[in-house]
Amino acid sequence: MEARFTESAHRILADLVGGGAAAHGRGVGRALTAALIADARETGIEVLTLDARGDNTNALHLYRSLGFTEYGRLPDFVAVGEHRYDKVFYMLDFRRQS
Repeated sequence: MEARFTESAHRILADLVGGGAAAHGRGVGRALTAALIADARETGIEVLTLDARGDNTNALHLYRSLGFTEYGRLPDFVAVGEHRYDKVFYMLDFRRQS
């Protein structure tokens, strides 16, 4: 049986948390996410993944506009008080881009 990995795989995590009302609509999230994408592409990352709460429509729209596609969803996974929200998973596959 052939080994899939010739060296250890690494997982790097980055948390981008919204800046609140003062940052909304000023392009801060787009700039940070675009910089993360550029750095990931430059360092040879093959697939960039992220997740967001399902009711965060602004973030989900941003990620789609930057080329991310949804690859999974955990229904009612996030609890905030009495409310429950889906956890939505997105990916940007650099292997499929020229």
